[in-house]
Amino acid sequence: MTTGSFFRYKKDLELTASPTIGGITYSFSSSQIKPGQAASLTVSTDASVAPGTYLISAAAAGAGVTRNTTFRLSVYPTGRTASVPVNATDTRGFSGTADGLRVDASGVVHLVYDDDTLVPNIGDQVFYKQSADDGATFTAPLLISTNPTLSFSPSCRGRLLAGSKRGIRPRLRQG
Repeated sequence: MTTGSFFRYKKDLELTASPTIGGITYSFSSSQIKPGQAASLTVSTDASVAPGTYLISAAAAGAGVTRNTTFRLSVYPTGRTASVPVNATDTRGFSGTADGLRVDASGVVHLVYDDDTLVPNIGDQVFYKQSADDGATFTAPLLISTNPTLSFSPSCRGRLLAGSKRGIRPRLRQG
């Protein structure tokens, strides 16, 4: 949460979060800050909180004036698992997938993406990768396009084309 000053107000601001919901706790890195300072809000839940979406309000008050913002907190069932996001392209450049992500019938994840790491300011290269472990790890990239000006063109991007006899195959296609 970042605050600002209004009419050069310099006194402490009191930070709060609401509403009170059983099993949900709010903790600010500092409950009082000066205008212009920032504070972090940590929202914690325990197993007693029912799955659902909750509207939470974070507020800063001082000199009889309160300003607040709201956000949604999603609580999922206890048995649901989540993992850390994977950087599938693992490059320093700008990468895009257009419509280049597919999962085939056997569960293999296929990814075609364009990236400008090796050809900055002049185009993109198009690569293909796949994962047999639900996207946890990917194969080394296979370079599909060696023509940066072709793959940079908005009308020609890396796409995954599905065919009934050949399965999912990485290709370049127009449009």
